[in-house]
Amino acid sequence: MAIGWLMLFLVDLSLNLFVASHRALTKCLLLPLLAAYYVAAAGQPAPLVLLALAASWLGDCLLEMKGKPFSFAAGLLAFLAAHILYTAVFLLEAHLPDRPGLLIPLLLLPYIVYILLFYRSMRAHMGRNKQLILLYGIAISVMSLAALLRAWPPAPPIHGLTFLGSVCFIVSDSILAVNLFRGRTRNGSFWIMATYACAQLLIVLSLIA
Repeated sequence: MAIGWLMLFLVDLSLNLFVASHRALTKCLLLPLLAAYYVAAAGQPAPLVLLALAASWLGDCLLEMKGKPFSFAAGLLAFLAAHILYTAVFLLEAHLPDRPGLLIPLLLLPYIVYILLFYRSMRAHMGRNKQLILLYGIAISVMSLAALLRAWPPAPPIHGLTFLGSVCFIVSDSILAVNLFRGRTRNGSFWIMATYACAQLLIVLSLIA
C-alpha cells in the first residue's frame, strides 16, 4: 500500500512539473499524498511529522492564493511552523559532536554567511516583509543544522537524507524569494517545485528509515 501512495506522489509531481494546466491543484495534492505514504510506511507515524507536513500543505495552498494581501505572509508563517516542527523532530535524534563548543560555531558559520549575504542582496526588494523573511531564514537554517546533527555519526548513513532534504529546502526557498522579489528566473518555477518536492521526500524517507 505504501508504494502505491509513493507512486501517486511521483505521478502528481510529474504532472505539476511538466503539465502546465491545473498546477495549483497538483501542488496542493503533493503533501497529502506524501503524508499518506508516510503513514502507510512508518508503522507508527510521529505526530510532529504529520503536523509538519500539514503546515507545509497549508503553506502550499496559501501561496497559491495569488492576489490576496494576506496569502504570502500567512504562507510564510505556515512554513515557519513546519520548520520549527521539523527542527523538534530532528533534535529528538540529534548527535552532538565530541567537542560541541568548538564544532557547533563552525557548523553555524555557513548558515550565518548565507543569511547575511542573501538578506543583503534581497532587502531592497522585500518591502514590508523584511523582518518576517529574516526570521524565516533563521528558522530554516536552524532546521538544517538540526538535520545535520541528526545525521552526525554514529547515526545511520540513511539519516544523511535528512540533511540533503534540508539543503533542498534552502535552495527551493532561495529561488522562490528571487522569483518573487527580483523578477522571474529562467525555469524558476520548475526548480522551485523540483527542489521543494525533493526536500519533503528526502526528509520523509529518512524518517521512515
